Amino acid sequence: MTVKKDNMRLMTNELAWCDDCGVETRETRDIAEREETVTAEQASYPGNPAVADVSSAEFRRRRSAGISV
Repeated sequence: MTVKKDNMRLMTNELAWCDDCGVETRETRDIAEREETVTAEQASYPGNPAVADVSSAEFRRRRSAGISV
């Protein structure tokens, strides 16, 4: 079994039967609390500024009037 720390998953070298696929595939297991860790990390990312939802004509009108868009 190998541990990939970059995505916190355990991968085995042996094959496991997949009922959904109907074939033997490599087994991957998530480390406990991985989802919570990913959620916490994503919450620490800076947010994106709001995007103005205006038509191209309205955008040109605002820009020519000196209004910030």
